[in-house]
Amino acid sequence: MRKSLTSMSFQSIERSSLVRLGIVHRTLLTVYELGWSLFIAGWFLYVVVRKGRKGREEIAQRMGYVPLRPEKAASSIWIHAVSVGELLSIRPVIEAIKRQSPETWILVTTSNEAAYQMAIGKPPGADALCRTPWDTARCIRRALARSQPKTLAIVECEIWPNLIRLTAEQDRTVLMINARIYERDYPRYLAARSLFAPILRSIAGVYTQSSADRDRFLAMGMQSQKVMSGGNTKFDAIPTMRASSESVALRRSLRLGDSPLLILASTHENEEQQFLEHVSTLRATCPTLQILIAPRDILRAERIASLVEKTNLKYLRRSNVDKRGDRPDIVILDTLGELIQVLGWGDVVFVGGSLVDKGGHNPIEPAAWGKPVLMGPHFDNFTDIVQAFREENAIGIFPSAESLCMEISRLLSDSYLANEMGSRARQVVERNRGTAERYAKLLLQQSTDRAAA
Repeated sequence: MRKSLTSMSFQSIERSSLVRLGIVHRTLLTVYELGWSLFIAGWFLYVVVRKGRKGREEIAQRMGYVPLRPEKAASSIWIHAVSVGELLSIRPVIEAIKRQSPETWILVTTSNEAAYQMAIGKPPGADALCRTPWDTARCIRRALARSQPKTLAIVECEIWPNLIRLTAEQDRTVLMINARIYERDYPRYLAARSLFAPILRSIAGVYTQSSADRDRFLAMGMQSQKVMSGGNTKFDAIPTMRASSESVALRRSLRLGDSPLLILASTHENEEQQFLEHVSTLRATCPTLQILIAPRDILRAERIASLVEKTNLKYLRRSNVDKRGDRPDIVILDTLGELIQVLGWGDVVFVGGSLVDKGGHNPIEPAAWGKPVLMGPHFDNFTDIVQAFREENAIGIFPSAESLCMEISRLLSDSYLANEMGSRARQVVERNRGTAERYAKLLLQQSTDRAAA
């Protein structure tokens, strides 16, 4: 039987319990509060000067004036997602909660301003959204009094001492879901173990993305009975992929025909250059090959265009798509929000941030399209996801652009091999769906239990 990242069952959990602090930790919390006081004074002046009256909403939310829970709401859940990635990963959980219990009131907070603005434009499905209150006792108590959550769910790993301790102090359940500790951050967390341990012990349950993350939380002092492997909602966050009429029209407008297409997705500085140095090898195997480059930072499009010009290849920028021209050898996708659909066009997809030491990007999206996926040697940010694909021979990891291009040539010349690899990748995605539904049931169970109590 194939292993799935979601092959687990949630155990029943105990209530959050407030851990008594020693004199050292009480002193540190006092210093922590003083530090926040100084920060807030400076921040307040900055917002007033920079934004004026437009900053009133931000000031209110940060000071704990979060949306009021409606009196008619039978139960409520506060979900904290620090940034864009966490917000995207929690969407399917919110959708599942609303399917299972439409009357449950959900508040989502995020610390990152870019994530907040994104969520306003594309709401995550919660009943209320706001910026996370600053982590002072007064701000957190005010936020708890207004939102009255039965359960606080922290996404991934955000250890805010007052948020966690004061929520537990009020006999509310604190959970950490989709929890992870990045490998690069782990040494710092471990070094501060003695500081974090009492805070972590106030959490009722930590549900990790992988067994490796579970081991890290245990090493930081979390009780073993409270840490469980929960799976990764990122597999649920990617919908089942199907071609759309808009996608077909976009492909036609970019003058991408039926020729083989290599997609370089979410690339970083120096990755395009490395591929362009070996483009002659690729075109020797496949003379009609077209390449679509989707940089992680679209502001780098001009730089990429200048690199392509040196190769004498014809290119087209998505932002200039209305200009007439010949069939391009290379298309530069310098617009936002379109990568997810163009991945379905590729015959082979390279996931960037992996040839240079940026930790890689998520390979799930191209895999969900059933495409053969390749990466470089740097994928620290997605180690467990990559491992799930490697166990099924559903991803290729190579040490250099030269070896990557050799594999790309092999896949382009053998459609059966490419299709089999893409099919295995899609199967890995499908087998690992379902975590969001289980998290939704867990949060509803805790909220219902609290409401009954």
